Amino acid sequence: MTPTSSASSGFSILAWITLFVGAALIWVGASVTTTGAGMAFSDWPLSSGSVNPPGWLYVQPQLLEHGHRLLASSVGILVLSMFLWQWRHSNKPLWIPAILVASFVLMLLTVHSADGIAKGSESAVVKFVTSIGIGERALWSASIIIAGSVLIWLLRLLLDANVLPLLKLTSAALVVVVIQAILGGLRVLAVSDPFGIAHGCLGQLFFCLLVFMALMASRAWKHGEIIASGRVTRRLQLLSTALFAATSMQLLFGAIVRHTQRAGLAATDLFTTGHQFLPPSQPFDVFSIFLHKTWALVVFVLAISTAVAARRPWRVHGWVAALPILLVMLPIIQITLGVFVLFSNKKFWVTNIHVLNGLIFLAATLVTMITAWRAYSAPGNPSRKYAGHE
Repeated sequence: MTPTSSASSGFSILAWITLFVGAALIWVGASVTTTGAGMAFSDWPLSSGSVNPPGWLYVQPQLLEHGHRLLASSVGILVLSMFLWQWRHSNKPLWIPAILVASFVLMLLTVHSADGIAKGSESAVVKFVTSIGIGERALWSASIIIAGSVLIWLLRLLLDANVLPLLKLTSAALVVVVIQAILGGLRVLAVSDPFGIAHGCLGQLFFCLLVFMALMASRAWKHGEIIASGRVTRRLQLLSTALFAATSMQLLFGAIVRHTQRAGLAATDLFTTGHQFLPPSQPFDVFSIFLHKTWALVVFVLAISTAVAARRPWRVHGWVAALPILLVMLPIIQITLGVFVLFSNKKFWVTNIHVLNGLIFLAATLVTMITAWRAYSAPGNPSRKYAGHE
């Protein structure tokens, strides 16, 4: 069995569906942050103690927040389906992932019960738990143990050398789903901006993982079209890696600004920040905007450099030829949108399209990096031969 034999047209379709639902989830998540709807419900994983709280469709903050939770659950189910697909393809027993799913559901119930006891909830689950004498501390301890056990088992699977790449990727996606759910819950229960920032950043890196799975399950990957992308140099490999790392860092700076300045930006001037070219580190809300604007220039320079390095080797290779064009166009669009975010002081549509374009650009940098690494490491690559690797 070859490393890519676990890919099929059916799995590829499932991977693309998950990718599009994941993009919708990030859009709705951005909407929650932009409108400040994150605390429309003070409990988690249920909303006002219910799977389907009454009237949530007619109150915008509840619509966004509960809709975000429903979409997150849908993505979790889709990722689990991909994992089960790869697990079954590997001829492994199905009772193991069944225990995994049951453990995760049990973790959610214990968290809900512990939070419900603390807040005096009257839900049926909380009433049942209190009736049998289980305390809040015991429930929190149980949820931590269960979540830790699930993550350790999945991480062991990731480190197993005999596991096929797509099963490893779906396992990694499950790990991230579990962590992402925990971070989202902690953001609500602890009313914490740091958890919100971590949740937002991990969500976009999770989207990169979905892109990687869709790419690996594609015909282009299976039939070696990516490897056949021509002469790829070590310079392009290093530039694309630096670009992806820099773009990921820019996401962190953007998430800090979005989650700590919900009511409005602390500085909306364009060429200066707070009317200074180099503002002090305090107050940090002004300095964080400075970091976000300055680092955007670093990302832009790296994007142009990578596009120039990739233009010649990839100019005649189908969809791969579009990557250098995207690396030029998307940062220009992103910077333009960023300027409008400043001038409009975070108007909803401008801000959300800025987030979405940034997500697309991050995906483009990821695909560029993966393509460069795979093409460079392919046997027979003329650049490797010239450099003395063959």
